[in-house]
Amino acid sequence: TLTGVLAFLFRLVLVNVFDNAARVPSSWLLCLPSMLLIDLLYAWRVRRGQRVSWWMAGIVSALGLIITLPLINQLFVFPNVALSNLLPMIVMPTLASILGCWLGQAVGDYVTTASQVDPTALSPGLTRMAWLTPGILVFTLALVVWFVATATPPVLTLFSPTQAQISPA
Repeated sequence: TLTGVLAFLFRLVLVNVFDNAARVPSSWLLCLPSMLLIDLLYAWRVRRGQRVSWWMAGIVSALGLIITLPLINQLFVFPNVALSNLLPMIVMPTLASILGCWLGQAVGDYVTTASQVDPTALSPGLTRMAWLTPGILVFTLALVVWFVATATPPVLTLFSPTQAQISPA
């Protein structure tokens, strides 16, 4: 939830700093119920000493997305939620949530088992190599920040046919 709120605030700051014309309600706000429900599920299960399965998080996330369906028509022009498309708008977020949680659990389990290395087996060359990925990431982030800070913002010019006349030289 904190990550989602920080992402929304970061987006809000960028929209205001760069004076973006597309000032529409953010879809990040529609994700808040899902994020809160997932955090509540984890807090409740962990407090009871129970494991949280991927399907539980997926169902709770889908429930949060379904709760926000009535807000979509009020905040956005498209998609339009109506009785004719209500079933797909419930089924698709549910499938996406469950699939996303399963994928997250599978990747998390893989990373956990793959990263279990005997600390005595590390050689000095391997520990130096471990700095390569963060170094590349920092370099890439610095390059992106430099590019964004120095780039000329795009200008959208809409003109009428009368403004497009070529004056004689």
